[in-house]
Amino acid sequence: MYYIASKKEFAMLKNHNKHLYCRLELLDKDLNVIDNLEGLTIDGSLSIDADSDIRHTFTSTIYLKQNEMISSYSVDEWIDKLVRVCIGIGLSDKNIFLYSKGIYAFNQNGFSYNATEHSVSVSCVDLVAMLDGSLSGTLTGYQTVISTGTKISNAIIDTYKLSGMKECVVNYWNRTVPYDIEFSSGTSIWSILTELRDLYYPFEMFFDDTTFVCQEIPSGFNDPVVLNDEEFQDLVISESCDIDYSEVKNCVEVFGASVEYDTYVDDEHMTVVYTNADSKIGEEEKTSITLRTTSLDTTKNCTVAITTPLLGFKKNVEITIVNSVTETDSNNNTSVKEYTHGPFKLYETDVDENGTDVLMDGTEIAHDMMIVILYSPTYKKFYYRGEQQTHAMTFLVNKMPTDDEIAKAKVDEACNNLKYICLTESDISAVNLNTQENPRFAIEKIGRRNQVCSGSEYEMYTTDESTMQCAEYMLWKCGRLTDSVTVECLLVPWLEVNQKISYVPHYIDTKGEPLEFIIKKISISLGEGTMTLTLSRYYPYYPYIVQNKY
Repeated sequence: MYYIASKKEFAMLKNHNKHLYCRLELLDKDLNVIDNLEGLTIDGSLSIDADSDIRHTFTSTIYLKQNEMISSYSVDEWIDKLVRVCIGIGLSDKNIFLYSKGIYAFNQNGFSYNATEHSVSVSCVDLVAMLDGSLSGTLTGYQTVISTGTKISNAIIDTYKLSGMKECVVNYWNRTVPYDIEFSSGTSIWSILTELRDLYYPFEMFFDDTTFVCQEIPSGFNDPVVLNDEEFQDLVISESCDIDYSEVKNCVEVFGASVEYDTYVDDEHMTVVYTNADSKIGEEEKTSITLRTTSLDTTKNCTVAITTPLLGFKKNVEITIVNSVTETDSNNNTSVKEYTHGPFKLYETDVDENGTDVLMDGTEIAHDMMIVILYSPTYKKFYYRGEQQTHAMTFLVNKMPTDDEIAKAKVDEACNNLKYICLTESDISAVNLNTQENPRFAIEKIGRRNQVCSGSEYEMYTTDESTMQCAEYMLWKCGRLTDSVTVECLLVPWLEVNQKISYVPHYIDTKGEPLEFIIKKISISLGEGTMTLTLSRYYPYYPYIVQNKY
């Protein structure tokens, strides 16, 4: 929902005689208003940061109306209460425009009173504090296990409801948890939610009032402009911008998780048979693999590591399991029996837009490389998890390499999971936008500039697919100047983060044409009646998100 302000409200913003008001509504656990405090704001701040776990923070000192009590409730009773914060602007306390700025939990508070002063001070954080252990949300007494194959959106909802709160909106892709996730006692609900959220890239979590939201990080695609340049210019006080050329990268390499596996089948216990399409009329080209093992439990989800053959795979891959089991009869005689399971086809971890499994193209699997595959007894299928350590690289180029050049790059880079983003000057001019990755920053133009992403921050990417998505996103971010500008302006109390505005900045010559920006952070000075906006240049979309919205 986007707030549409009236002309009268815009006029009020620019009125030098306006006052800033604050109303605190004290809420019980059922969100019923049980008390309220209202008065002029003396000082304080309200911050909204789209990149922070605790998105909203609020501190303020409020000069209460004459003879108004701090609260009918003792201050120590506030510990289990919530507060709705409303900021208002007006010429008098009888004609105020009020705007809700969210629901918070008390962090600390205090009050003072004398013959000349009657005020209350509050410090609040948003409801993430009820999940991350700051105030509550720490799990005790048992181990939490989220099983392989669980739909990620369902896992997020179920985990969130462990908090006792119920209102939530979860818009996640149609994906499943790729491996068992275990959490011990003492883990916070927010930690579990974070790991689930980051299985794919990029998603965000926050509270919209009391509603927990998990969704894709908004790109601005198809979003309206909530504040245009004509309206905004009259409110601007100052502008600053830092451009860091060292942040421009045209090659991104991401090392994801080292994928764990239940058993390893070596070359001696693996048979590979190739079937060519022309060897028999009507027969498909495929690779048939037989795995002989004594330790593979086919009654549950299990992962197998193998080393791919030097010749690689054909397009279609079928896998047969031969389990050798030692059995003892009633006479205590032992014998080894073989049980054959399959053949099973190999599928991608991903699904199509209809949620249907997609056959894995065996020719895309690296040669002579340790890979991990997952067997699902539920679906009687194998799923390709990726290389034992997931690995992906993306390149920004002006010219697409040939097949031979790509094959050589896979060897030189020791990475089979490569993608080239090819942009030319004509590509940009044809659609009349200086957007996406900039062709002027391609490898051919400025030389190769590498960005290597590894470590704990990237260990949640457990498949080649999710690792490549991260690499694509990072190249999208790094393959252009990071146009970020900070603007100080008069308070516009209805603005929120991740909304889109238009503005003619001063740090770049736009020939008077407004550019579009996304609001990433809002810092409100309640004492001054001003706000500072951190704006990121709007680019039409994350390159892969529009293709994968399901």
